[in-house]
Amino acid sequence: MDILKDHKKQQEVQAEKLGPVWVDADLVFTNPMGDRLSYRTAYDCFKRVVDSIGVPSARFHDLRHTYAVNAIRAGDDLKTIQGNLGHATA
Repeated sequence: MDILKDHKKQQEVQAEKLGPVWVDADLVFTNPMGDRLSYRTAYDCFKRVVDSIGVPSARFHDLRHTYAVNAIRAGDDLKTIQGNLGHATA
């Protein structure tokens, strides 16, 4: 949480510097202008991380599966998980 709080403070500083140019998209991870990261940026970062931890075959989509399994193990109800994943049915 401390890392995320520090990141939020850095975003606030960046937003103040840019003033009206800053895009307030209410996102945790943004480009330097405050807008969404491009797919390429997110994918390249993900691949660097999984390569560094020795799992180069991991796919970005695998994060959804990991979330679903961990949510079930944590006791979340299926309807909540369904909604979080954006699925029409469980």
